[in-house]
Amino acid sequence: MPTPARPLKYWLREILTLPTAPFHEDAVAARVYAFARERGLKIREDRGENLLLEYRNPGARSQALAFSCHMDHPGFEVISVRGREARVRLLGGVDEKTLRGSRLVFHTAAGPVKARTLSVRMAADRRRDDTVLRLRAEERLSVGEFGQFDLPPLSLAGGKIRATALDNLTSAALILALMDRLAASRRKAHVYGLFTVAEEVGFVGAMESIDSGILPARVPLLVMETSRELPSFRQGGGPVIRVGDRMSVYDDRLSRWMDDRAGELVKERPGFRYQRALMPGGMCEASLFQLTGRPTGALALALDNYHNMGPRGAAAESVHRRDAEQMLELMERLALRGPDSRREACLMDELKQIHRRYRGRFKG
Repeated sequence: MPTPARPLKYWLREILTLPTAPFHEDAVAARVYAFARERGLKIREDRGENLLLEYRNPGARSQALAFSCHMDHPGFEVISVRGREARVRLLGGVDEKTLRGSRLVFHTAAGPVKARTLSVRMAADRRRDDTVLRLRAEERLSVGEFGQFDLPPLSLAGGKIRATALDNLTSAALILALMDRLAASRRKAHVYGLFTVAEEVGFVGAMESIDSGILPARVPLLVMETSRELPSFRQGGGPVIRVGDRMSVYDDRLSRWMDDRAGELVKERPGFRYQRALMPGGMCEASLFQLTGRPTGALALALDNYHNMGPRGAAAESVHRRDAEQMLELMERLALRGPDSRREACLMDELKQIHRRYRGRFKG
């Protein structure tokens, strides 16, 4: 008998408590490798340290589908040390108000070391320069060590999920939870999980995954994200079918297919909700992947305190717990009922019937 699937709560606790930053995703990657061993799944790694997990039931006949997420979150990397003072570079996008006077924690071989920011020099252009913080630590740090904002640990209280790095470790937890369900029940499906690195500094890992070809060509890809809550999509309104970001609009066919599958769940499961929105709060890896010609769509959760930028300084990010639970339901439905071109044909037939009915009204 296969081991039963573990609930989403288990995966949230496994993943959201792990330290991460761009180019420092080792703890998250190690847990993905451990999961692959637990379930006997194939896993590959490219030269950029992106990971590709694969679940395939030989009886699966539907088209393969990939879900992707990035394993990093904005963090800090030590670049010079003098006694207990150090200079660190910011890896990712955080505003000056949040950085000034902030409290940080660094993940060293000897254990966590806390520090306080003394000054901030913001980069004039993030593409060419680093934002640099000067800080004083409780113990001497070493060049190359990394840290994050010093915030309360994971909380699942009050219907919310709160942690330092929900963007984008929540998506990593969801992908593992999905594959855990599929493997435990031996469902007929062919699903990939792509885990990329260094997204927060400009899609560096995703670009490397394109160059390496780690994901087979033409497999449709759904990029998982959390995105800053805006009036057009709210926490508690359900998972979001993300039709685009501030740079581009994603694959129309995949968006319609996801909308159809979510609509099925609304009819079948009382209380299931979902949203469909352009989410212009940032740019998503989906914009990069679709530039290569790969069919690309996206799913997202509405996020509060994006990149730890709270109203009064650094704060834990949060998403609605029911949104995350219903996202997992939607992902499972998508994995089991993959993209189908027949939907487009049916829609065209309906429109042609209407056209035939009224075409006699033309005066020409």
